[in-house]
Formats: sequence, C-alpha cells, structure tokens
Amino acid sequence: MTVYVDDLQDYGNLVRGYARRYGTIWCHLSCGGDCEELHDMARRLGLRRSYAQHMDNPNHFFHHYDLIPSKRAQALRLDAVYQSIWDTARMYERLTGHKFEDWEEEDSTEEIEID
Repeated sequence: MTVYVDDLQDYGNLVRGYARRYGTIWCHLSCGGDCEELHDMARRLGLRRSYAQHMDNPNHFFHHYDLIPSKRAQALRLDAVYQSIWDTARMYERLTGHKFEDWEEEDSTEEIEID
C-alpha cells in the first residue's frame, strides 16, 4: 500500500484556531486504500491519530492528515510518494465513484514549492 503527499498550498484564512500557529501552508497525507498504513505513517511522523481528518465519517471520501512543510519533507524521507492534488482527487474518484466534476484545476489556493 502506498501513502501519498500532495502539493503544498497556502490555505490562508481557511486555517483557523490552534492550527494557525503552524502557518497557512499545508498539504495532505493520504492513501489509496487501507487506512491502517496511513495511520502507521502518521505515527512515524509523530502525529496523533486524533489528527486524522474525516475518519469518523464513513460517508466522507477523503480520509487524510494535514501536514505542514517539515512533516511533508519527513514523510517523503519515510517513503511517502508525491502526487499532485489533482492526481489525489482522481485516485479518490476511482476508489469511491465520487466525481469531482465541479472542481476546477485552477482554484483559489496557491501552490507552494518548498524543499
């Protein structure tokens, strides 16, 4: 099973509350199937399982963790695989049948390149 990280993006005012102390540039850590591998990678990154997004909603299609740039770099060193946010969206389309027809590849978030 593969665990993926996607593009860093500046989410600006969408980042609120406690998370804001880590900045506004984030990405997603996701998987193409078994969420236990996703949780294992998150554990290796030092993330709490409670940080997982949408795990308590079986109808939600995008189970993931949000990562700051330093955790993204660490995930890549731990063999996570980069894929664009749009490839992630297409992967979830294939897995769930949920279509992203209303999404546009140009959105209001700004992709950031940080090494």
